[in-house]
Amino acid sequence: MKSYARAVHCFAYPAMNSPSPFAADASDTKTPVFVLTGFLGSGKTTLLNRLLRDPALADSAVIVNELGDVALDHLLVEHVEGEVAVLRSGCVCCALRSDFESTLRELLAKRDEGSIPAFTRVVVETTGLADPAPLVHTVDANPLISHFCRLGAVLTTVDAVNAPRQLAEQWEARKQVALADRLLLTKTDLVDASDELAARLAGLNPHAAVHRVDASSTMAELLLPVAAHAVPAAAMGLLAGRPISRVHGEVESLVLEAETPLDWPRLQQWLAELRANDGERLLRLKGVVRIAGEPDPLLLHGVHHLFHPPLRAPSIAWPAARSTLVLILRSLRPPEADALRAAFAGCIA
Repeated sequence: MKSYARAVHCFAYPAMNSPSPFAADASDTKTPVFVLTGFLGSGKTTLLNRLLRDPALADSAVIVNELGDVALDHLLVEHVEGEVAVLRSGCVCCALRSDFESTLRELLAKRDEGSIPAFTRVVVETTGLADPAPLVHTVDANPLISHFCRLGAVLTTVDAVNAPRQLAEQWEARKQVALADRLLLTKTDLVDASDELAARLAGLNPHAAVHRVDASSTMAELLLPVAAHAVPAAAMGLLAGRPISRVHGEVESLVLEAETPLDWPRLQQWLAELRANDGERLLRLKGVVRIAGEPDPLLLHGVHHLFHPPLRAPSIAWPAARSTLVLILRSLRPPEADALRAAFAGCIA
């Protein structure tokens, strides 16, 4: 940390008539920071996994953040032990446990002192309910960061299945689109992006490049810095820089846990009932479960009424009998939360 502190102390603010230290001709020496955002369940972690598997992106640092009392997203990327971990791909990964500025400065300091592998870019995965504007502002305007880093691009994943509804109902989804340099359409294998969605995206952000992300997409191209950013000032004006509350209005997270393996038929039945009864307000379901008789943990993902097939996850470190599900719902009352806990408990084998 000392070498980084010395570098900061050597930085002097320029005179008003001197060239800006943040001018474009100096930007190539700065580490680009890419903000990966998008609404709940839009495919950010899936995309991040593909990015990490690309050999061309092995010299990356990844900062993972998420909503909820139990951290799961970093497990779905790769297991992170301690504050900073080196993944098998060669990338550096850490969980955002304090503020973004401190976490980024810590990564820069560790790189400077040689305690972690050198990285040439940083990717920040936000929670699905994040307002990306403060991260953009920190990289662009905080002198302790902007002297060493520059904004590479804001990447926003857009769920082709659920985006029309999310953009109509959730201001966070609209702001994530409005601030994007690149819009990444996901789940196009399930449904084609409609003309209505294209028009909605263009209305929110006519300057962002739109990419359809599928199995043939080249991941490294998505992490090329943009020459000029797509009107974040106009986006802030459009949305009035609306601050995001800590509880996001009526949105609540509910953590369901079990320390005994689950019975698969009972769990299937409960998930079907959850979709039928609460699908309208279920913004996200994600979790890792242990099924009786199965050697590997299973990953579960769902958004509203769309639940993806479970995935085996033999590579993640997960206790032999524990199951953890995180549900993010609108308008969840305490009696309803108690009923969900009781129904989930009934899935224990």
